[in-house]
Amino acid sequence: MRILFDLMATQAIGESKFHGGGEYAKIVFEHLVRNKRDVEIFCFYNKDKYLDRDIVKIIKDNQLELLHVERKEDIQKITSTIKIDRIYFALPYQFYGLNFGDLEFIYTIHGLRAIEMPTDRYEIRYAKNMRDIAKYGYKNIFKNRYISMKKNQFRKIFQISTNAKIIIPSQHTKYSLLHNFPELRQDQIYVLYSPRKNTVPINDNKKLLDFALEEKGFFLLISANLWIKNSFRAIRAFDQLLSDFPELNKKLLVLGIEKDKAFKKLINRDRFVFHGYVERDVLEMLYKSAYCFIYPTLNEGFGYPPLESMKYGTPVICSAITSITEICQDGVIYFNPFSIEEMKTRILQLLFEPSIYERYSQKGIEVSKRVAVKQDQMLVRLVNIISK
Repeated sequence: MRILFDLMATQAIGESKFHGGGEYAKIVFEHLVRNKRDVEIFCFYNKDKYLDRDIVKIIKDNQLELLHVERKEDIQKITSTIKIDRIYFALPYQFYGLNFGDLEFIYTIHGLRAIEMPTDRYEIRYAKNMRDIAKYGYKNIFKNRYISMKKNQFRKIFQISTNAKIIIPSQHTKYSLLHNFPELRQDQIYVLYSPRKNTVPINDNKKLLDFALEEKGFFLLISANLWIKNSFRAIRAFDQLLSDFPELNKKLLVLGIEKDKAFKKLINRDRFVFHGYVERDVLEMLYKSAYCFIYPTLNEGFGYPPLESMKYGTPVICSAITSITEICQDGVIYFNPFSIEEMKTRILQLLFEPSIYERYSQKGIEVSKRVAVKQDQMLVRLVNIISK
């Protein structure tokens, strides 16, 4: 069995060296190599982009062949010169338009964000240039046309091969896929949770001093530079609460953005700490040290961040939307992500009701453990689908 594995998925997307799809691909690759039996693995990547050092080590230790791809058409050249039995793409979106005939093709669709949630009224506040403004305007004026364009791009992915298996991270995503693309067959779609991220040592809690924060003295909000994560509403909710209840002794740590016009008009600016993205070990420390994690996302195909907090017993309040309720189950407190008022209510519940705080601290741990067991089982199944 000869497998061609997409390592471009692990490389940078735009300015983001690390991203969810990349971490997913790394984990699948590591387990595939570790558990390969009578399988020859070929990998492709772009040599002009950063490749994770752990991935490079795995390739060297296992003497795998690493092939440079500059344009997507180069992948077809590989399959025409090397006899490949099967291809796996962890992020197939950039490869639409290719055609592998009936070559067995396995790929992961992480979600249908562009179709389910193409824009939001506050997206304009995240615009950094005229291009962002123009895109926002186009999506709002020609929303149906934009969704139709995105659907056509997905259809081109489905047409890459007539012999395809589609990996989906949640039941929500599966049925959203079938709803939007009824031409797909149920038997070619496999619901397999996104695998657990590799464990990293937690950074020393003294690092909290770098953020001018105390243990359990702050709420945590991440990915604030992405409109889809809905940080603007959560920040407004927290700011209004501080004005209504000045005795509250908590701060809000906002990661992913340091300075941005979207968050200039804060009444209680001294109670907010804005910071760019942090390394994984620091993020784990912050998940564990936070009083509460707020996740007001507008769309998810799976939803890693709440689980990352729940495993430490940090209570989570988050959106009751798309896959989140399926993955987080009864381990979090939910709110309507479009309602600032409801966010404020949930924050107050945790601040003023110690029994509720303790209940969701324990519930979160229980749910994260249950989900972790499923993630591990489903990772084994995914590797088997790719390699057997």
